[in-house]
Amino acid sequence: SMLALASRRCLAAAALAAALVATGVSAEEEEHLECVGGPKKACQCLLSCEVFGHSAAKCEHGGDETAVVDQAVKSALDQPGRECEGIKCVVGCSVELKCLDEAVKARCMHVKENT
Repeated sequence: SMLALASRRCLAAAALAAALVATGVSAEEEEHLECVGGPKKACQCLLSCEVFGHSAAKCEHGGDETAVVDQAVKSALDQPGRECEGIKCVVGCSVELKCLDEAVKARCMHVKENT
């Protein structure tokens, strides 16, 4: 159904964003590159994208960057049709911060194939 497809897309975009701010080992228990500048820089890059609210200042409060990014992604994906913009932002940031690794590429392909 369209609803199931949309929710899969949302989850995929959220997983991509989370992968960028994660440190150490990803959910799949595979090593992934840590972004240059670490989780804070990844948070700032993601949240500077219009799709995620253009609000990088939210990463400055010394809290949990992953939670901040999760919230921004959830807000963005409440609006149908924003998934592609979200994924472009994630990929753009991962290229900029040199952490576009196989895990991120695989997730992107998965999103592409399931949409």
